[in-house]
Amino acid sequence: MSLSLGLFMPNYSNMPSISTYNVAPNQWHYEINKRIALDAEWLGFSYLFPVSRWRGFGGDTNFLGESLETIT
Repeated sequence: MSLSLGLFMPNYSNMPSISTYNVAPNQWHYEINKRIALDAEWLGFSYLFPVSRWRGFGGDTNFLGESLETIT
């Protein structure tokens, strides 16, 4: 029996929190995810776990409103 560790990927807008305060607009784009994936692989993580949703929640924050598709 072995333990596999993975990371949740920030592949959606406003993913760290439902807030309009200090939002980093580029925190979830492809290049950021690619860098995280390569670093995670180098550190020995076994998998990446992207969030998969069809639409965001709307409102002022549009929480999880924009995303990368999960196959990439």
